[in-house]
Amino acid sequence: MSADGDSVGGYWWRDLAKSYLHTQEEILTAAKDEVDQLERTISGLVGRFNGDTDIQNFIKDYAS
Repeated sequence: MSADGDSVGGYWWRDLAKSYLHTQEEILTAAKDEVDQLERTISGLVGRFNGDTDIQNFIKDYAS
C-alpha cells in the first residue's frame, strides 16, 4: 500500500492481477463450453430438420 492507503503494489498487486486473470479464465472457459453446447444442440436440430422427410416434402410442396 502507498503511504496514503489508496494504492496496491508489489506482492498484493501481483496477487490481485493473478486472481483477476484466473477468474477471467474460468468465465471464458464456462462461456466457451456453453457456446459449444449450443452449437451442438443447433447442429443436432438442423440435422433432424434436414433428415425429416415430412418437413422436406412440405418445403418442396410449398416452396417457390
